[in-house]
Amino acid sequence: MPLKGSTPQSAVPAIPPTEPDSEWEAGLQALTWLQSLQEDPSQWPLVASSPQVREWVENPEPHAGEGQPLRKVIEEAIEWVAQGMCNVSHPRYFGYISPRPHPATVLGDLVGNAANQTPGAWRAGPAATAVEVQVLRWFRELFNLPAPKGRLPGGVFTGGGTLANVLALKLARDQAYGEDAINQGLYGRPGRVYMSQEGHFSIEKATDLIGLGKANVVRVPVDRTGAIRVDALSEIMEKDARAGLRPLCVVATAGTTASGAIDDLHAMAGLARNHNAWFHVDGASGLAMAALKDVRQAMGGLELADSITFDPCKWMFAPFGVGCLLVREGELLADAFWSGGHYWEEQGELDTFKMNIYGTRQFRSLGLWCYLRHRGFEGYRSHLRGLQDCANTLRSLLCDDTRFELLPQQEHMPIVCFRVANDSPQSCSLTEQLVHWCQTQNIAYPTVLKWGGLSYARVAISNYTSTPDDMIAVKKELERGLEEMNDGK
Repeated sequence: MPLKGSTPQSAVPAIPPTEPDSEWEAGLQALTWLQSLQEDPSQWPLVASSPQVREWVENPEPHAGEGQPLRKVIEEAIEWVAQGMCNVSHPRYFGYISPRPHPATVLGDLVGNAANQTPGAWRAGPAATAVEVQVLRWFRELFNLPAPKGRLPGGVFTGGGTLANVLALKLARDQAYGEDAINQGLYGRPGRVYMSQEGHFSIEKATDLIGLGKANVVRVPVDRTGAIRVDALSEIMEKDARAGLRPLCVVATAGTTASGAIDDLHAMAGLARNHNAWFHVDGASGLAMAALKDVRQAMGGLELADSITFDPCKWMFAPFGVGCLLVREGELLADAFWSGGHYWEEQGELDTFKMNIYGTRQFRSLGLWCYLRHRGFEGYRSHLRGLQDCANTLRSLLCDDTRFELLPQQEHMPIVCFRVANDSPQSCSLTEQLVHWCQTQNIAYPTVLKWGGLSYARVAISNYTSTPDDMIAVKKELERGLEEMNDGK
């Protein structure tokens, strides 16, 4: 449907004309859009949400009925996206952990999708299956993890970290209750799942989906940096065991969403082992940083995990929609998810739908393969170091300014949380006003973090093109915004 206006600067880049309405011309239009996003993302606002987009949500228009030339449709699609876009490619977009996707991952995904290959079954995508096995091995090399036991791959790809956590919790359940849980259900025998107060909400979704119940997720207190208090975890597990409640799974977080905290993995692995519980590490975002030696050292005990969640669509710069579960033994996945049918001829091939909740799924590992082949491990590490340099620069600038105070944090992840010094805990604090001022003035896009009853500005750096100069510029804008607000009192 045509737009009722246009963006301040047209989102659709000009391309040389080719054959009228050819697929090639439409494809070139899309690739030119990709090129413009890569070369000059600052030409679009950090976040755009035009009245037209809101109106479309509230009052969707009927389909026009008649078809349109493909190039015209692609142009219209680009205009729509630009009018309602969260501009993650902007070097000062700091919202949550939303990365600028690297062109290698985007183009690799395009190649896989164009051929419509699925790694779910060997005969439906032999190369797709082989690429996934290769990338899984590269992950283990990159993060210094032991080789998996058995003949099957030590992991599977998913649509994101939430589903990877679901698969991990099912493995924990099956390990505790065996085939009876798979074939007959739990019948009132749920176990306890332990994680920190800063653990991800997807764990509670997972316990609900597999029949453990959200009430059996035990949230454990954290220290001032956001890492789990191992002493509290130990006391709670002992108390539950004495009460006849079965410790089923210990979930450690390697990089919390709020502040980037890393739990004591080694100590938590020991507690899990002592209670015969599954040890799962949710490293959805943080595991990526373990490619750096100092961060990997901070994750000591990672190699003891029974399963690990990883989201390459965060700090591995892939488009959203690709997650991964790494396991110590691929056969456990096969035991948990084997399935088949009378119409499926068994040929002894590697059919990963028997190790996963998916049947047919997208070939998303090719983009990661392209990125890691293009950059190499050291090139990838240089991207991560760039994120750390930006975070360290901003921390240093804020530490030197008495008008701001930092949240006590571990400093392994490129996340910086700060507030206006002596700010009140009122509902719309000066810190919150400063965050919203940055957003509305198109200066930068931090978010508000509620911590200990106070509001903090949270800056998550996930754009590999951001530089320390961006941090210096943002700090100056923070000073200007604070002065304007104080003058307006």
